[in-house]
Amino acid sequence: MKKQIFLLILLLVGLCITVSADNVFRRAASKVGDFFKYENPSANDSTNNVSTNAPEKADNPIRDVAAGNESLEEIYGKTFSENLRYPKLGGQRAKIKDYQRTQARKLISAGEKIETTRGGEVIIATIACSDLFFANEATLKPNAVKRLRPYAGLMNEEDFYRMLVVAHSDNTGSEDYTYDLTSRRVVAILDWFKANAKASDLIIPYAFGASSPLAPNNSVDNRERNRRIEIYLVPGKEMISRASKSQL
Repeated sequence: MKKQIFLLILLLVGLCITVSADNVFRRAASKVGDFFKYENPSANDSTNNVSTNAPEKADNPIRDVAAGNESLEEIYGKTFSENLRYPKLGGQRAKIKDYQRTQARKLISAGEKIETTRGGEVIIATIACSDLFFANEATLKPNAVKRLRPYAGLMNEEDFYRMLVVAHSDNTGSEDYTYDLTSRRVVAILDWFKANAKASDLIIPYAFGASSPLAPNNSVDNRERNRRIEIYLVPGKEMISRASKSQL
């Protein structure tokens, strides 16, 4: 009996590995592909003021990985937190921070809600879901283009930015419902970027349902805050290369 249970466990592990490998293959082949529910993207949400007048989200440790040398398969196979931490910067850090600070100021001046993280290396934009979608729907509003266009304009060159798009919900409805809603919404945004951004290969979608609230879901205003899209603008290989050559 114990042997049979052990063999069953081995079979299930093998099936999981096969499914995981297939998912990675499909994501790499399609350049965007599937997306999955990962760990809380806003686990560290304390903020500090920085010179851009944009709040600074708490940094996460950055593992020792060569800057920008990951393959597409590796990038699409990473969790949200891993893609937020990479690529690791070396001597290019100061130039990239200056560049990102300038871009953050421009976005703030245009009326966007902007924060930074990783010590200013990564820009975070937050858009209320009500600006993009009608309640409980996943089709973009006709005027949603006004909110998305500034970010499509930043995706003009391959791997200059790696854009992580994260959809969040309040806790109205079951876990399956909120995850399904954020999944459909982030796909709608991804489809729009694919049609309107020149370089969309490294736009990576994540759906988090109601798992990462900014505030307790105990009022209309708080639930509105929690229904949001976050766009993370992470330095890509081309930005790092230019910073290394003092060409930013």
